[in-house]
Amino acid sequence: MTKNVKKATPEFATSQTIVWWDMDSCPLPNGYDPSRVGPRIDTELKNLGYNSRLTIGIGNLEGVPLDFLKALSSGGVVIKQLSLGNKSNLSL
Repeated sequence: MTKNVKKATPEFATSQTIVWWDMDSCPLPNGYDPSRVGPRIDTELKNLGYNSRLTIGIGNLEGVPLDFLKALSSGGVVIKQLSLGNKSNLSL
C-alpha cells in the first residue's frame, strides 16, 4: 500500500470505495493468485478506516482470460469494466 494514503475521515469512512486498476500498465505479477487481489486491497483500506464495499474498476478487459476474471471476482469484490474518460464511471 502506498505510504501517502491518508486515513479515512468520518465523512468518507462509509462512502463507496472504488479502486481504479490499469491492468495494461500494472499487470499482476506472474504466479500471484488473482483471487487474493481484492481481499488484500480491501484489508489495507479497512486498516485505513474505509469500511464500505470495495469495487475495483478495470479499464481494458480485452484479452484478459475468463478464468483470471472469475478468480479475481471470487474474493467477494465487485469488478467493473470502465471506459477511460467516461464520467458515468464515477457513479458506480
